[in-house]
Amino acid sequence: RYGEYLAIRMGEWKLHKYGKYPAQLYHLTTDIGESTDLSQKQPALVRELEAHLADWNAQLMEPMWGTMLPHEKNYDWLFESQQDPHLQPAAIAAAKAAAAADGSTPPGK
Repeated sequence: RYGEYLAIRMGEWKLHKYGKYPAQLYHLTTDIGESTDLSQKQPALVRELEAHLADWNAQLMEPMWGTMLPHEKNYDWLFESQQDPHLQPAAIAAAKAAAAADGSTPPGK
């Protein structure tokens, strides 16, 4: 546990949980780099690991430090951009192309 960031490993499975965001599940035997989130394909396993994580976390005292310091990495922007189709690379490229075609200011300028 680090601030709002929690993780648990059970055998070949690892679950990451950060604050209000959905948990991410990885199968470490086939995905050692934790690049493919399997939480949507394994919802029962996610619930089981979240329950274990909550039980463990309930035994700990509240952290004596605050949340992550400003200079530490915060990936909220990445999660939110992945959820918003308007922020996907294809949508951004299409908006820039449309702006170039009609002479308006492209996004991000």
